Amino acid sequence: MGEKGKVFILLLLFIIPLYGGCGKYNEEPANDLSVNGDVQEGEKEDLKKRIVKKVDISKPLLYRKKLNGEIKENGRFQSNLSARKDDGKLVIDFTLENVSSKTETITFSSGQRYDFFIYNDKNELLYQWSEGKMFTMAIESVELNPNETLHFTGMWNFVDRRGNKVDDEGEFRIVFKVTGVVEGEDGINEDLMTSISIDMSENRD
Repeated sequence: MGEKGKVFILLLLFIIPLYGGCGKYNEEPANDLSVNGDVQEGEKEDLKKRIVKKVDISKPLLYRKKLNGEIKENGRFQSNLSARKDDGKLVIDFTLENVSSKTETITFSSGQRYDFFIYNDKNELLYQWSEGKMFTMAIESVELNPNETLHFTGMWNFVDRRGNKVDDEGEFRIVFKVTGVVEGEDGINEDLMTSISIDMSENRD
């Protein structure tokens, strides 16, 4: 065999393993970025389903606090925040009632409608509902007629941001807010965010 033939064979022996290696590399799945928490897939939520004519408060509440008990002369909304323990979880209910005489519009800039934060008795943040979640970017508005109520429910399983179990008989402060903007207002309407302090040890089974 001539020198050219030997060189050709050597080149083949060198190129074939490289080609095979590239093929194996392409077959491996890519390492996608993972997100801890729920991912919204882009399905459009029907906000009208969250509007109720009358709030159902038939379930026993461990804690209940009505804010702004006296409606302001020019007030638009009446907010209400409550919490109860159910099946080892803290169930949080927030309602926003249109107490004005006209239809009010709340606009959301994404698929996120609300957020809530839970602090311990040292004012340390234990949990934030939206942390680790992704939301669709889409503007949507909801109209509230007079006396209609927007209702949101959130749950916390007494696990903190680091994945540690939290004493379910401790003292907590819950801050809840609607992430929308009220039409006709430059700033944030204070009725869209409220808080409540609770002491779970006072309600042992």
